[in-house]
Amino acid sequence: MASSAELARLQHLALVSKVSQELDNHLGVADRTLAEFVIELAGGCGDAKAFHGALAENGAELGAQLCETLFAQIAALKKGSRAAGAGAGGGAAKDAAAGGHAPRGDDPSSRRFPGLAVPDTRAEARELGEELCVAPSDESGRATAA
Repeated sequence: MASSAELARLQHLALVSKVSQELDNHLGVADRTLAEFVIELAGGCGDAKAFHGALAENGAELGAQLCETLFAQIAALKKGSRAAGAGAGGGAAKDAAAGGHAPRGDDPSSRRFPGLAVPDTRAEARELGEELCVAPSDESGRATAA
């Protein structure tokens, strides 16, 4: 499983990609370094107006609407990554208390994604197969005559 540092890095790369795509859509410039610079500027600003001012100070003459859009996307994705890291463990405990399956082991990823940590059983697989009207299979995965 991926560690929290790897997940944070992946979320950062997704944010860089999203900002780079927005810059490409509006300005015709798809530069990863520029996107990272814009993200760093947004991180130091409290709102879209301050972000617009910081961009203007650094020579970026972007429209107010684009600045608001970029700031909103950056804030949402950064907030989402912090919220996922901080509050994810409580959700698994609530699911287990509500009759759901408890996550396996002490892996932090299994606490963050309790539905993916549920062990599969043959009985559940047969039930799902019957619900989906799929031919049952033997141990090797080959369809058997019903």
